[in-house]
Amino acid sequence: MGPRALALLLLLALLWSTAFTLTKVAVGTVPPITVVAVRVVLASLILWLYLRLTGRALPGRDAPWGFFMVLALTGNVLPFFVIGWAQTTVDSGLAAILIGTMPLITLALAPLFARDEAIGPQRIAGFVLGFIGIVVLFAPRMLGGFDGTLAAYFALIVGAILFAVNMLLTRRITGDITVAATAVSVASVVVAVPLSFAFDDPWEITPSTESAIAIVALGVFATAFATIVFFQLVRLAGATASSLVNYLIPGLGVLWGVLFLDEHPGWPEMAALVLIVGALVLVNRGRRPG
Repeated sequence: MGPRALALLLLLALLWSTAFTLTKVAVGTVPPITVVAVRVVLASLILWLYLRLTGRALPGRDAPWGFFMVLALTGNVLPFFVIGWAQTTVDSGLAAILIGTMPLITLALAPLFARDEAIGPQRIAGFVLGFIGIVVLFAPRMLGGFDGTLAAYFALIVGAILFAVNMLLTRRITGDITVAATAVSVASVVVAVPLSFAFDDPWEITPSTESAIAIVALGVFATAFATIVFFQLVRLAGATASSLVNYLIPGLGVLWGVLFLDEHPGWPEMAALVLIVGALVLVNRGRRPG
């Protein structure tokens, strides 16, 4: 990987990992679905402007908008909501660790979407190692009975599953992927904004300054700018090399929580982090670049 690709990889890891810290701050005074609505509106405006500046446009009426809507639900609206809801209860670092299992869940679901997807012993071992990491996180909490925090843990796993399904569905996109990503963002607005008005009465919300800044940063940097950086990285280094970002996000997410939110991860979180990152390395070892 050359210097430019490495710089893009590190930038992308920074953008995506800070999303958990920003979400924790955002949901402090703004309901999760409204956070999602503002986030996708801002991201859509920036991505649309990016298309215009690069001489492209949104797809027309004959485009597969139904498919874009499915991608919007599985990749934006639903996972953003469940992550935000969970983070009203749990730390941002823990959210980063559990969402970091997404590549492992993608591996487990891949045969359902592509029959020729090969899963050898090494990948199975990686999946098992990641599963042990999840158990390490869940076990202490489950011993105390099912409570709101444990529900948040499960919500984060649901978010990871949604992201995994979205990743597998995205492989079916043909044509300009950036145009498709912008269309998906616009479809997210069509869903999230009415839900915000239906459930949150957003005109009555009084966000703190910190929450307002966090929501803007989520839309502009962690969503729109990160999308542009990601596709630039894929063009430059290939999809497999770009997937290395998954190694960095959980650890960075924990670090930002410690530095900026005064979080104090315990031994279950740190042990799970090591196991899950180790699992990611194991399942990706030996994959062909591209």
